[in-house]
Amino acid sequence: MRWPSATTPRCRAAQIRGTGYVVDALSAALWCFATTECFADAVLRAANLGDDADTTAAICGQLAGAFYGIDGIPAAWRARVQDAAEIVALADRLQAASVGG
Repeated sequence: MRWPSATTPRCRAAQIRGTGYVVDALSAALWCFATTECFADAVLRAANLGDDADTTAAICGQLAGAFYGIDGIPAAWRARVQDAAEIVALADRLQAASVGG
């Protein structure tokens, strides 16, 4: 993802902390998303920050998933999702309700 230079995050990895505090977790997730080029890199960067990595990676995954779409998620990762067909069906119903409802 290419951010305009005026809005590109200028923090370094050592400054980012994905703690349990919601402001820190959201800031860290946004930084991971904004400083990578694909879904996998964003989520892996978030997970590898340490601290409250599951929260940070979950938030980052939601942002990256919305931006890159389902095809942006590595096929090997999608193949391991339990009840994937049910989740996709629910997502389709939610989308239909939001645009046509």
